[in-house]
Amino acid sequence: MSDSFSTALPRRSVLSLGGAIAISAAVGAASAGADPGPVVDGSEPEIENLGPGVTGYPTLGSVLVGDTMCIGSRNLSPSRVAGYHVPTGTVTTLTIGTGNFVEGLAAESESVFYAGVTEAADVANLYRCDLDSGVVTGVNVPEVYIRDVAVAPDGIVFVAGLPRPHGAGPRINTYDPSTGIVGTLAVPEPTADQGYAIAATSTTVYYGCSSTLTAKPGSGFFAVDRATGTSILIRSGDIVNHGVKVLGDVVAAGGRDGWFGLLDLNDGTWHEFALPFARAAGRRGDEILVLSGGKLHAIDRNDWTLSVAVTSLRGGHPALLDDLVVVATDTGRVVTVDLATGTEEAGDVLAAGDPMAGMSVGAGGGYAYVAGTGEVAVRDLAEGSVANHTIYGEAKDMAWSGTAMFLGTYNNGVLLEHAPTVSSAPGQVAAFPSGQNRPWAVRWDNEHDMVAIATRADATGGGALSFYTPATQTLTSHVNPLGAQYVQAAATGHGYTYIGGGTAATDIAAWDPRHGTEVWRAAFSLGRPKSLVVWGNSVCGMTMEGRFFVLDVATGSPTLIHDADLSAFMSREYVELLVDRGFIYGASDSTLFRIDPSDYSAVVLHDLTGEWFSSGSRIAADEDHWLYTLAGRDLIRYRDSLTAADAESVVMALRLQGLISIGASARLVSALRVIGRRGLGPARAVAVRRVQDIAMGVEDAWSREQLVALTSAL
Repeated sequence: MSDSFSTALPRRSVLSLGGAIAISAAVGAASAGADPGPVVDGSEPEIENLGPGVTGYPTLGSVLVGDTMCIGSRNLSPSRVAGYHVPTGTVTTLTIGTGNFVEGLAAESESVFYAGVTEAADVANLYRCDLDSGVVTGVNVPEVYIRDVAVAPDGIVFVAGLPRPHGAGPRINTYDPSTGIVGTLAVPEPTADQGYAIAATSTTVYYGCSSTLTAKPGSGFFAVDRATGTSILIRSGDIVNHGVKVLGDVVAAGGRDGWFGLLDLNDGTWHEFALPFARAAGRRGDEILVLSGGKLHAIDRNDWTLSVAVTSLRGGHPALLDDLVVVATDTGRVVTVDLATGTEEAGDVLAAGDPMAGMSVGAGGGYAYVAGTGEVAVRDLAEGSVANHTIYGEAKDMAWSGTAMFLGTYNNGVLLEHAPTVSSAPGQVAAFPSGQNRPWAVRWDNEHDMVAIATRADATGGGALSFYTPATQTLTSHVNPLGAQYVQAAATGHGYTYIGGGTAATDIAAWDPRHGTEVWRAAFSLGRPKSLVVWGNSVCGMTMEGRFFVLDVATGSPTLIHDADLSAFMSREYVELLVDRGFIYGASDSTLFRIDPSDYSAVVLHDLTGEWFSSGSRIAADEDHWLYTLAGRDLIRYRDSLTAADAESVVMALRLQGLISIGASARLVSALRVIGRRGLGPARAVAVRRVQDIAMGVEDAWSREQLVALTSAL
């Protein structure tokens, strides 16, 4: 243990000292005259590195450069671009180095392109990449996470992205390679979240912006005069990322809410089609080819009629190379379709992949899961084998039911189920309410045999609490149970689901899943709850500001009985908690730590430096009491070395909450002290059996479960 942090006993402990004194007196009488013997209690924890958590080549952007599809990485370190040579299928890699998403890509020539990255606002974030020489040169476009890039015919580079700080209006930035000057052309929509798509001609920049991260009102597709910066709104609505493209005398733009439009540059007319999440692949004579809904559509430039050119085609980022439609999927696969012959071929850039930043982790039934972007890795712990499953989106959290893993995915807002001994791959079982795209917490409710899911609606604000019942395959949802607050924390116990809000307000509420009603709701000035767990008659939580708190819920309404600053245990604002064998465990990006339920003191168990995506760290436990999380990008499992003294702390905490009797706790403590003082002889074995027998006789089911699991390890 490398560090520790102690806090004072909570108010409940002070009020319950009579019970503690009674336990001590009873233990003293039971132990009188006994030879204490040597102290032999304690062992080393078990730690295993299971290898890379999840490996692949996730992407958010690509561009065709000559006959090479250049595909930017997402959540890989270092960031990179993989070049897939379409005629031969060979793959070359250019290292970018900074940022997280290499999302904005635009060709300058048949062998040169520009790549813009996110999460690198103050260092090099725009790169000129030469496929022939392999030379990569970076410059900084200040205060922006780059989402898309365009190169105009005169070589000027235009940049769209997410402004930093986030509240600033999204700018159209310019970069002149001949002078090295970075500037700003315009801010077409100051109330938008971010610029999402950009294209340029010699006179005009075509720009799309969205508000998909907040409930801001700004969005739209604009034409911006390069000489004056004057902006004209062509069409309102959120734009598909990289969804704007100049195709000769036509400009194509795709909307996130189901529209696709073509702007005729000859007469200024706008032609719109009902095509969901559409991106233009290119132009083939008078045909505009558009990928949407798993099909390739053709729009006739002369009469604007729509037809289907290819009935089934993987979604992703499309391009056109002569008669070949080339699609780079979000998971590093490349599909080509020959429009002349109908021949389809598949390739990938997975050889350029590496371990991803983790999204979530789960364990149960002899399997361990790690989710990344577009992939879920499932480890058979007995065999040591790993099966990678491609999914749409990102599994932000997951929960084991005893027979299957349930995964909540972003950005499509669905629930997946995977039974590792039965299912070949995760399959969708439910969809969350419209707009509820970000599942923050997925929890299994043992009492009701259902899954509880807390979600957030990025675009509109608010959230939802949903319950999925596998037996009936039904989902029941309650939208905005905390009003305008996100719902980002959840825990099940006492027949309820407890939820916490994630905006400036800090409400915590108890919900009855059987009746779909709120039992109570209270506001606490603790910060934004990120993780909740049930411990006995209390609900414990961790806020994004690093506050650990305990609510007494035994009387039906919550009372705050403990609050401490544990921010030293975290390097970012995300910490996940769970309860195993009577202790509270937490995982942050930096540490795996344990909280003692008797006095809420916390100790660091293991340094992690876990590389999680921005949704934060996760932790899971299996039936054998292994804890799973990430150290770096590797999956590790840790089994704690709990001693008789540790078990005594749990017994004391249970007694202080009135969950076991004074007599039972005294007998347990007496036997535990024998275990802690004796060697491996008959007296210790007798004491272990006695502890286990007493634990099995505890009336409260939750307490009995924790004690049996705890004492079985002694």
